[in-house]
Amino acid sequence: MINGMKNISGRRIASARKRNNNWITQQELSDAAIARGVQLDRAAVAKIENGLRGVLDYELLTISEILGVELDWLLSERATPAAAEPAAPPHPDELEEPAPSRPQPPARDENRALIFL
Repeated sequence: MINGMKNISGRRIASARKRNNNWITQQELSDAAIARGVQLDRAAVAKIENGLRGVLDYELLTISEILGVELDWLLSERATPAAAEPAAPPHPDELEEPAPSRPQPPARDENRALIFL
C-alpha cells in the first residue's frame, strides 16, 4: 500500500473519466466494463478511484480501453493522458490455436456399487 492507497491508478481513472467535457459517469464506466465481460459495478469503480480497492490487471486494461488512455499513463506520473491507439486486428496467421478440448470423464456404470471395508 502506498500512503494507505490500495492502488496507484484510481486518481488517474477518475481524471480520465472526467476529461475534456466528455464526462463518463462511474455507472457508464461500469456498464461498459460489464459489456466487455468484466464484472465491475459502480461501487467498485468508486472504491478504485478513491484508493479503497485494488484493481486487477484485466480490469485496468479494460478501463484503459474504455477511457481511451494508455495503460502506462494510468500507472505513471506523466501529466497528460495520451490517447491509446486502437489495436489493429490480428493477422489470421497470428491467431492462437484453440485450446484442446478437455477429455470427457468415463461413462458412469450405474450397476456398480462402492463397497467400503
